[in-house]
Amino acid sequence: MGRVSSNTDEKLIHAGVFLARKKGLKNFTVREVCSRSHVNLGMFHYYFKTRETFDAAVLKSLYGEMMSAINLEILPSRTPRQNIEAVLRAIYLFAGKNRRLISMLIGDAFSGDRQIVRLVAQLFAQHVSVLMNELKRAQKLGQLRTQNARDALLLLLPQVPLAQGVLGLAERMGKNFPPELYRQVVQVAWEADTFRRAQFMLNAVLGDSK
Repeated sequence: MGRVSSNTDEKLIHAGVFLARKKGLKNFTVREVCSRSHVNLGMFHYYFKTRETFDAAVLKSLYGEMMSAINLEILPSRTPRQNIEAVLRAIYLFAGKNRRLISMLIGDAFSGDRQIVRLVAQLFAQHVSVLMNELKRAQKLGQLRTQNARDALLLLLPQVPLAQGVLGLAERMGKNFPPELYRQVVQVAWEADTFRRAQFMLNAVLGDSK
C-alpha cells in the first residue's frame, strides 16, 4: 500500500516561502525549512532531492499567486487598457508583498547567479507574455502609439515593481539607509503615486480605448 500523502511537500514549500520573504532565497538553510515546517530532513530530500529543485518550487509557489490573480482578471470582453491595468495592479500587489525578496533576487541576478537568472526568466516570461499579447491586441485595434508592442512593454514594465524593489532594499538596510532618502522612497512606492505614474505611461503608449 502506498504511503498516504500528508501534504509534506506543501508544508516545506510554505516554510520556504516564509523564509524567502524574510531572508531571501539564498539566505536560509534546509534545516531552517525543516524546523519551521516540523518535517525531518530525510523527507525534504525525499520530495525535492536538491536545494535547486526546492528553490524553484518556492519561487513557483510565490509567482503562482500573482499569475492566478492575473488569469482571473484578464477577460476578452475588456479593452486592452483594462486588461493591462489589471495586470499592473496584480504586479503591484505581488511586488509589495515580496519587495524584500525581489530586492535580493535582483542582487543575486546582477552578481551572476545563473540559477536565479534562469528561474526568474522562466517565471517572469508568463506575465510579460500576457502584457505583450494585450499590447499587440491594442496595436491591431489601432490604439498603440509607440512604433511597436516591444517599445510599449519596455515603457510599462518597470513602472510598478521598481519602486517596491528599492523600498525592499531600504528596509533591508535599515539604519544604514539614509533616513531622508528612505522617506522619499516610501512616498514613491505609495499605491496612489505608483498608479499615477502607470496611468501616465499608459496614456503615452495607448490611444483612446473606448
